[in-house]
Amino acid sequence: MHLIEQTEVDNLFASCTPVLSRLYRRFGFSVLVKDASQDAEGSYSLIHGRVPEVLRALVNSDAERRMAEEILGMREAAEVLPC
Repeated sequence: MHLIEQTEVDNLFASCTPVLSRLYRRFGFSVLVKDASQDAEGSYSLIHGRVPEVLRALVNSDAERRMAEEILGMREAAEVLPC
């Protein structure tokens, strides 16, 4: 929550093992590049998630859901207002 409240972030990127990339799908991420890099430990995928989908996937309670939707609503309203 702190990251999206304090900074203008629309997209999240990470690299992880293929096993973790499957786990992160539950949290709103998708694989951009499979086998993006390799080392002695194995291969890594590049994953991506849009902030709204990731935030909504991470909420655990009604209170968190309300807070997330409030934050997303404020972000959306700020982008609509002329600068």
